Amino acid sequence: MSHFNSGGRCYAALFVDIQAAYYEASRDLIFRGDPSGTVPQASHLQHLAPLVQSLLASGALELLGVPSEEIALLHDCVAVSRWCLVGSPNIFLATRGSRPGDGLADVLFGALFSIALRHIKAVCRHEGWGHLSAGSHVGRDTEVLQLGWADDLAVLSDYDSADELRANFPRVATVVLSTLRHLRFRVNLGAGKTEATLAITGAGAVSVRGELLGGASTLPLPTGDELRLTPEYRYLGVVQTVRDNGRRDNELNAQRAQAAWAHARSMLTSPALPWALKRAWVAGRVLPAAYATLSTCLAVSGRATAPLQGFFERTARVLVGSWQYGHVLTRPALLGLLGLCAPEHAVLIARARLVTQLVAKAPPLVWELFDAAWNRGTEWCQLLADACRQVMAMLSPCTSPDSRVPTILAIRHFHRQELYAAAAVYDVYEWPQAPPAARQEGISQPSTAAPFASTLSFYTVVTHSQAVAADRDGLGIVSPLWQGLSQRNIAWRLPREWHTYWRLWAALQTGQAWDYQHKPAFSCLRRAIGIISNGPDKPPAGSEQGPPSALLDLVAATVTFRQGAQPLADVFRPLGHSAPAFAFLFMHALRTGSSAYV
Repeated sequence: MSHFNSGGRCYAALFVDIQAAYYEASRDLIFRGDPSGTVPQASHLQHLAPLVQSLLASGALELLGVPSEEIALLHDCVAVSRWCLVGSPNIFLATRGSRPGDGLADVLFGALFSIALRHIKAVCRHEGWGHLSAGSHVGRDTEVLQLGWADDLAVLSDYDSADELRANFPRVATVVLSTLRHLRFRVNLGAGKTEATLAITGAGAVSVRGELLGGASTLPLPTGDELRLTPEYRYLGVVQTVRDNGRRDNELNAQRAQAAWAHARSMLTSPALPWALKRAWVAGRVLPAAYATLSTCLAVSGRATAPLQGFFERTARVLVGSWQYGHVLTRPALLGLLGLCAPEHAVLIARARLVTQLVAKAPPLVWELFDAAWNRGTEWCQLLADACRQVMAMLSPCTSPDSRVPTILAIRHFHRQELYAAAAVYDVYEWPQAPPAARQEGISQPSTAAPFASTLSFYTVVTHSQAVAADRDGLGIVSPLWQGLSQRNIAWRLPREWHTYWRLWAALQTGQAWDYQHKPAFSCLRRAIGIISNGPDKPPAGSEQGPPSALLDLVAATVTFRQGAQPLADVFRPLGHSAPAFAFLFMHALRTGSSAYV
């Protein structure tokens, strides 16, 4: 709705809900018209005269230009439309619309609905009501915008001043409702069904707001109806508000996700079920409900994104079972182990996919509006452009910053590659379906004969007196945040296999979290977890499985490298060695020796 606020104009959005639209459409009006139709005498209904005249001898399909033989065929298909109830021998004939579940029901409704929309637009054009903001941006007639999807309708109009809105919007609503009723549609005026949202600004806005939005917040119409005025409306599942900062969208996203989570709460907290099953439910049911409307969300600030971020954080920690490891759990490690797409990455995927789909196959009218908004840098389009810029950075032809300008021409040229790159954002965190069958060259596989707790032990802490005789596999893992690690007279001892996790550490510490080029870095962790979970030494049922042990090992490896490399840096830096040089020496020591002492 960013177009609507331009120029300080007031705007109104009328949302209409038609009750039982598909199954109560009048067949007489669709196929034969209304030969007995008369023009109502009330002054506010005189606009129906052209509609009544057109339906006297022609049905809706004929007015739309459908050939007579196709009209006859369609009539024969629905003439004896019927259904029966399970367990009952009675047959019920559908005299209006078509039977439930019939694919022709939307055809019948769509024909009559098109006649209604055409008449509403013609009356508004004749009366001078329109949408100047959107129309002037795309260089078209400033007509009202009728956004229809299935049986849901939104009519958008704007006005020069608050007084003009107060005078003309009730007439617009009267035209819309009376037209639909004349075509024998039932308009549902209940709460949350047919309502209006008003943005009143400029001179006289305070008094008009008090008059229209005060008290019961209803608008009396000449037809005798009371139209509800609401601060927000959920149209096609997306909340529409006068001033949108995105927080309300995130709140509703979190509510939908919480409802999906509640369906399997006992399963997700059960220690008897495999961790992979719990993760599959979150990835396939909970997160899709949370991320359904991210592409149109305007949330940018931390306060606006907090509801969804908070839900994801709670879900991730409950799923991993890491509350007891919270003092060592960092967000990069959590994302790397859990294999789920975080909200900040999901919104990039959604926005980039939406832009590429609009560029590739948007209808002409939709494309004109989007192109106008894109070229004028509206708030929403700036967010879309930023998402495309970040996704384009992952394309090989766009390695330089100058080639990452998200123009329409560039997006149209790279739209297929952008879709692949957007998918790779999620693939970075996708957990493997099965461990690799063959051993890869240069990767040390954990021994299947080793105990589960010691297979992934990246480091041990011993004193100098214990270092000579200590048994490596028998030493436990100590919290990396233990303050004694950097103060006591101790030595680090690192297994020979630890160097395989160097790429993972570098990816978590140095790169962008959504860079798909880091995907190979996560393979070593997945490989180790897969072997542990599916190998011959699979832990017994009921024992601790999944990320917790590997989580400690990953964090331990990170801390080990930092504290182990720092003394080497102090030694080699005076000799002229660069950071990569002493890092290479440190890695070489780990590869060639069974242990390293610092």
